[in-house]
Amino acid sequence: MLSRGARRLLKKAGWSEKPSRTVDSEGWASAVGSRWSPYLSDFLLRFGGLCLPGGLDLNSEPHHVDDTPRDIWRRLEVAIGVPACPIGASNYLGEGAVLFLDIKGRFYACDRYELDYIASEMDEAMEVLLGERKPGTTPAEIQEGLRRDEMANGENL
Repeated sequence: MLSRGARRLLKKAGWSEKPSRTVDSEGWASAVGSRWSPYLSDFLLRFGGLCLPGGLDLNSEPHHVDDTPRDIWRRLEVAIGVPACPIGASNYLGEGAVLFLDIKGRFYACDRYELDYIASEMDEAMEVLLGERKPGTTPAEIQEGLRRDEMANGENL
C-alpha cells in the first residue's frame, strides 16, 4: 500500500486511487511481444503516462518502447535472466535512467553505467522512485546477475 506522502505526490500528477488510466493494450502487446505480462498491464492501468517530481516520466504509449537504447535493454535481460519491458525514465541513477519491469513483476533502473534493482512490488517501487522509501534488499539471483554484468562490462559500458 502506498504511503500518504507517495499518494499525495501521485495525486498532484493526476493519479487516482482507482486504476483508470487509458492504455492501448493491443499496441503494447504488439510492441513488447513476449515481454507483455499481467504486471505490465496493471502498472500501465495504475501509473502509465504520469510525469512526477524528480524527473519520473512513466510511459503511456507503446511507441516509447522504440526510444529505449537496445544495448541497455539487452544487458538488463541478460543480467536478470528474464524478459523485461521499459516503462519510463527517471533521474533515479542520476540523469537519464530507463525504468524496466520484468515479467515477474520486479522493477529496475538502468543507464549506460549501472543496472540497479528497485523493488519486487509495484507500490514499493513507486515509493522508492518518489523518494519516500529506500530500496529493499536485492534478491540473491538478481545480485548474481548484476555482479556478472558488472564484471563483464566494468566501466566500459
